[in-house]
Amino acid sequence: MDKNEIFKLLDSIPVDKNEYTVLSTCALVVRGIWKTVNDLDLAVTKKGLEEFKKYYDVKPKDEKWYIINDKIECCVDSMDGKRELIDGYYLQEIHDYYKYLITNKREKDISKIKVVEEYMKGDLNGR
Repeated sequence: MDKNEIFKLLDSIPVDKNEYTVLSTCALVVRGIWKTVNDLDLAVTKKGLEEFKKYYDVKPKDEKWYIINDKIECCVDSMDGKRELIDGYYLQEIHDYYKYLITNKREKDISKIKVVEEYMKGDLNGR
C-alpha cells in the first residue's frame, strides 16, 4: 500500500482516531519517507480494541497482536507520550520508532535506520 491507499484504509476505519496510533513502516509511508507497506500496523487502546471488535471479526495473532482483517493488525498499547499528530492521524513518534529500529536485528528494519536518521535531521528533499 502506498500513502494514498493507507489514507483510504484509515478513513474507512469506523473507530475513533484517538483510540489508535499508526505504527512503524506505515507511519513512515504517511510521513512520505517510505514508499509502500504490506499491511497497516496499529497500536490501539483497550477501548479502541473493543471498538474494532464491534465492527470486525478480530482474531488473536499471538500473545500481543490481533488480526483485524487481511490489511490491518493491531496490538494493545495506548502509546502515551510516544505518538504525534500528522495529517490528522496519530503516528508513532519518530524517536520512539528509531529506538525500536536500532535495537532490532531484522534485516527489513535495519534497512530503515538511515532513512529515519535523515528524516530526524531534516535532510530529506522537500522537508
